[in-house]
Amino acid sequence: MTCYHLTHRGKYQYVCQSDSYWNKELKKAENNKTIIGKVINNSGKIEFNELFLKNYPDETIKIGDSIISIFNPYISFEKRNCINNIERDNININKDVIIQSNEVENLNIIQNVLDSYKKFGLTFLFNNIANSTNLINVLKSSIPKYWEQILNLSYYIVAEHKSMMYCDYWIDENGISSSYSYSSQGISKLFDQLTATNRNKFYQKWLKISRENEYLALDITSISSYSKNIELVEKGYNRDGENLKQVNLCTLFGQNSYLPMYQTEFSGSTNDVNTLKTIINEFGALLGDFNFTLVMDKGFFSLDNIKFMLSKNDIKFINSVPLTNKFATLAIQNFIKEPKTFTNYIPNVNNNEIVYGKEIFLLFQNNTIIINEEEEEEEEGKDSIDNKYDNKGNDIDVKKLFGYVLYNPTNDNNERDKFYTELNNIKVQIEQDKKLFKKTATINKYFNIEYDNNKEIINIKVNDHAVQEKLKYAGYFILLSNSRYKINDILNLYRKRNVVEQVFDNYKNHLGLDRFRIHGNKRMVNKSFLFFIALIIYSSIFKTMLDESLFQSKMTIEKLLLEFSKIMSYEVEGKLQIRPLTATQKKLLAAFKIDIPNA
Repeated sequence: MTCYHLTHRGKYQYVCQSDSYWNKELKKAENNKTIIGKVINNSGKIEFNELFLKNYPDETIKIGDSIISIFNPYISFEKRNCINNIERDNININKDVIIQSNEVENLNIIQNVLDSYKKFGLTFLFNNIANSTNLINVLKSSIPKYWEQILNLSYYIVAEHKSMMYCDYWIDENGISSSYSYSSQGISKLFDQLTATNRNKFYQKWLKISRENEYLALDITSISSYSKNIELVEKGYNRDGENLKQVNLCTLFGQNSYLPMYQTEFSGSTNDVNTLKTIINEFGALLGDFNFTLVMDKGFFSLDNIKFMLSKNDIKFINSVPLTNKFATLAIQNFIKEPKTFTNYIPNVNNNEIVYGKEIFLLFQNNTIIINEEEEEEEEGKDSIDNKYDNKGNDIDVKKLFGYVLYNPTNDNNERDKFYTELNNIKVQIEQDKKLFKKTATINKYFNIEYDNNKEIINIKVNDHAVQEKLKYAGYFILLSNSRYKINDILNLYRKRNVVEQVFDNYKNHLGLDRFRIHGNKRMVNKSFLFFIALIIYSSIFKTMLDESLFQSKMTIEKLLLEFSKIMSYEVEGKLQIRPLTATQKKLLAAFKIDIPNA
């Protein structure tokens, strides 16, 4: 659909053409905007581009006493003019028009109403979220000079998934009044002016109101960049499989609220395991204490990191453990021998899966984790500090830890099916291209290939022993903590982290932070901070949709934003009015527990 509206650019007024279309790849509605004409001074006469005039012939439409004429190069109108993209009296008017009538007073009223039409729904939703989460208050108090510009830019990021260069158009059509510039130059100026002090003040105040009773999920993603002027851009493990230099972006999420709590950047060559101490120290400095609980995947596990966290007596942690660790291997081997009976069955597991598990008692001593055969009874939540003595009576710093060995038969089958399928595809490829295939580490390890005297392949066999060795612990995993939990509670806590990971993935996929198309460290850090603010809005939407079961009705965040973008407002005699709402829009507003005035 094509529609038209007037837009201001500096001291001039222009005619903008908007062409809506469905983006099949992103599965969302988008539109392209083109300037097609300019209003000449205050005369009301519009000078159109030659290409536009060429494509639209002369025609008129009569509605009541008014004649609506489509512009063309042969007609000159000096009277009242109106560009609109609304539906009036059940007739779609989606081309540039002039309304001529003898009833000047009525035309004035009509003109004012039409000029006041704006998109209303998205900014209304975003403002409600920013108020309910206290985001507006925190931004105002921590970054008073730029809070409004930051907030409006974050709204645009959530709504559009487009380059920043189109932001000023979106600000205008959504009726946002602001004295700030949202041009590319204005946004770059903001990135140059925000300081580390601004960001840290925000994080401090944000954490004070949002971290209470939260388990903090820690995750890292890689943001690729072609820039040669960002110091942190380096080669490293790229989670998207791209052969590009990158920056590692680390974020702490609240597992109950799904809201991001804190964010920091690392060099692209830094491994996850090497970031943990820095993250904890920065986070503790902002909070003024270390009284928090971290939930981490096995990428953050190392004995050195466990020792560091145990040295901060207030920190609690839940950490998945790589199965290559000595104590983990021994614990799984012991559990494999046990029958999977009701005794080891874990009730109340999400997704109706069957999971078996067992708690084990551990000791951290001399930078090593060992299984404590004594298995002393401890209360849930008790601290892990436990001083013991060696055979000479010297005090030894020993910490108690708690391990949870878990087995998921569904994951076992899925891992086997995935690996068997991979091997079968490789085998088929070798058989089809016996002379062209290239040996890889996987082929060398899992295939035995026989050749004749002419080096022709005569037989391909899978190395079953190597395959079974790889899959011997399929479906098993271990969680480690310095505080004791009921086994079903710690499993559900860790699984909540998977939902947070889903939100984090959308950080890049929906919000568009898949590339740092920017130059300079300062601008890069401030751009990621802006996206952090957008992520607060986005995560809050995700949480509400999850709580209200909207995803189960095949609603997506993209569809939800599209529905809200269709809610239009206009003014009659200075009073805000809302166009009639659809049943879907009413349902969504009820889910977010917000009411629109005069709707």
